[in-house]
Amino acid sequence: MKSKSITRYIALTGIAISTYMMNQVPYAFTSFYVAFKNSTGFSDVQLGMLLTVLGIAGTLLYFPGGWLADRFSTKTLLLIGYFGSGILGFGAAMMPSYSIMLMIYGGLAITTILFAWNPAFKAIRLLGSDEEQGKLTSVRIIIRNGVGLAFSTIGIYLFASMQTERAGMQILLIMFSSLTILGGLLVLFFFNPVVADTAKEKPASFQDFKSVMKIKDVWLIGLFGFGIYLASTSLVYIQPYMVKVYGLSTVQSSTLGVICKQMPIIAVPALTYFGHKLKSTTKVIYLSLVIAALCFLAYVIMPTSAALLYIAISFFIIASFCIMGSWAIQFIPIVEIRLPVALTGSAIGIVSIIGYLTDTFYFSLCGNWIENYELAGYRYIFMFTVFWLVVSAIAAFIVLQDIKKLGPAPDAAEAKG
Repeated sequence: MKSKSITRYIALTGIAISTYMMNQVPYAFTSFYVAFKNSTGFSDVQLGMLLTVLGIAGTLLYFPGGWLADRFSTKTLLLIGYFGSGILGFGAAMMPSYSIMLMIYGGLAITTILFAWNPAFKAIRLLGSDEEQGKLTSVRIIIRNGVGLAFSTIGIYLFASMQTERAGMQILLIMFSSLTILGGLLVLFFFNPVVADTAKEKPASFQDFKSVMKIKDVWLIGLFGFGIYLASTSLVYIQPYMVKVYGLSTVQSSTLGVICKQMPIIAVPALTYFGHKLKSTTKVIYLSLVIAALCFLAYVIMPTSAALLYIAISFFIIASFCIMGSWAIQFIPIVEIRLPVALTGSAIGIVSIIGYLTDTFYFSLCGNWIENYELAGYRYIFMFTVFWLVVSAIAAFIVLQDIKKLGPAPDAAEAKG
């Protein structure tokens, strides 16, 4: 029994590493913008177009990716996605021409989103019972962010020590790609589902997919996922706002940015602990959305005095804890509404396409508000965020009430009896 548990966590480690690293190649320039730009020679417009291609293709692939996840073996899809992403990453590391790089980004949308995204989250559900989802998610996030922090540090060291930025960038992309494949090998040899992967015996039909689309709570989970992801983007704009208004230094701003990005390491175990105590992760997400809305509201109504800097920082830390933690556990409510395991991939596809819709418009909207209205533009961002967090909290509350109507889970009821 102990051996099976160790095997399960080795597989989870592979999923955490590969799912994180496969996305580091296409998003490398968001963390190492100057180095990536200098290494490739691409213009700012060309760099933006790379992510536009990835974003548009990804939006179109969430739905079919969910359908595939419920029709074919989770393990097979993960291996195609991970190994394919690793190979394409090696191609990107060669710093090819812009036209070839565009094709690589299009290919990465297929491998990361069509093949790997939905199965990666479904795999976690297959690795444990419904009651274990919070613990498994916490372990995945700790591994994911621990690896991410380590390789961000390595990246900074490479650019400082290598003779050219191009060499440092190439080594970093090769490491990302190699780790994606390494994680895939762990999945290949150690992934053995605890819960039956019914897609292997009884693939979901298109009718099953249509039935998932009719479930109100799936759409509501997507709606509060939208609010969470939008708020995670808004957190980025609190940092320059505090620099302009409260006298935050550049070093402090960078430090807060790192803290925000790595907050899930602390937030996820804490939120899943509270979810276990309250017997509902959905309730924890609901409360987190309410608290985060109050934090963003504070920036709207709080006086613009440098004396309030540390209060402003406190609101940022609290909002980061609630939002980044909720973002990492946003798929657990799919388990709590008792959706059949066989339809998990389809549900994640629907939730993802709604949740990540902000990528198609929100950065541009925020940029226009700041450019046209300066400080008032930041307040528009915060008010817009408050609105969507309130809408999201209402959606989470409705899902919570529907979960309560279901009564105790069958296993829990049997144990109680």
